[in-house]
Amino acid sequence: MRTIVWSMLAIAGVVVSASPVQAETKLGYSTYLPPTHVNNTAGIEPMARRLEKESNGAIKIEMFTGGSVAKAMAAVDSIRDGLVAAGLDLIWMGVLVVMLLEIELLTPPFGLNAFVIKSVVGDTVSLSTIFRGLLWFIAVDIVVVILLVAFLQISLYLPSLLE
Repeated sequence: MRTIVWSMLAIAGVVVSASPVQAETKLGYSTYLPPTHVNNTAGIEPMARRLEKESNGAIKIEMFTGGSVAKAMAAVDSIRDGLVAAGLDLIWMGVLVVMLLEIELLTPPFGLNAFVIKSVVGDTVSLSTIFRGLLWFIAVDIVVVILLVAFLQISLYLPSLLE
């Protein structure tokens, strides 16, 4: 949560310092979660108020909760239709997205898998040692993604056997 707050404050600082006149800047935040969900009440709303306070009202975040901008299934349908219209295979795209998510779970600044390992091993191994140990896995995953993009049939071979 701190990372999100500091990221928003950094973006706000750039926006405020880059504008010659201290005009009000509105940022929109859209989520499918209801307005009463803890992510909104304990996370985003306090961050938005803090951002507005620290920017002296120059930046305001407008909340769109409960899928008010787009309903979840309508968004999924739009993405699917766009991928098909672009001529991309949906199975290949799904495999690629899963591989990219796997890389994201290994790499800083989030690296959720590294923090899970750290919680298991405790103070016996430092977090930097864990991230250094993950470098080989990250490198292999990047090579796999390159191969999937270069040779799309790799991800489509097994599904083609089901037809």
